[in-house]
Amino acid sequence: MRALIVILLCSCPALFAQTWQVTHLKGKVIQRIKGVSKDVTKGDNLSEGTQLATGGASLVRVKSKSGQKITLAPNGQVILPKGDKATQKKSVIYLVKGALRYEGGPKKDDEPLVRTKSAALAVRGTDFMLKSNRLLGESEVVLFGGKVRFMDLSGSDYQDLRPGQWGGHGGRFGASIKPPIDLPENVLTYFKGLFSI
Repeated sequence: MRALIVILLCSCPALFAQTWQVTHLKGKVIQRIKGVSKDVTKGDNLSEGTQLATGGASLVRVKSKSGQKITLAPNGQVILPKGDKATQKKSVIYLVKGALRYEGGPKKDDEPLVRTKSAALAVRGTDFMLKSNRLLGESEVVLFGGKVRFMDLSGSDYQDLRPGQWGGHGGRFGASIKPPIDLPENVLTYFKGLFSI
């Protein structure tokens, strides 16, 4: 009986693992997990913590069981979120470089944090584009819908964005989070088009 209890307790973290399915794919996309790389194909199930990298003319969209969607643009690199139910910490999507579009699912309490090298986003039922330029150490966000708090990594300097606004941090945009800028509809349509598959 004790052995059975130990086996069940040890397998509990696997019950909470978030998997992501590749729903759309264009071009060449590589997945890396624990140092092993392989090509991604449509329909693949990816485990949490997997790193995805897109080629020059490639895009990939993945969807979680809870309905969240991440679309990674060409020449991008992202690490899928890894939750920690034991400590109740928010899961974190890490955009290493390039641009992604995140579309939240119906469960608002399931939303992750999103990070780049220079900034972080707290999201709630959100649809946004995030861009990370590692060379210049800067991040940009465009909010299409929902709510987002755009902040530095300490969380002490932040701005709340409304739909249709842009925010930038680091590099050319400065060390502090400036007030967001309203974007015209044609610019928002252009940004959304970057993620069409």
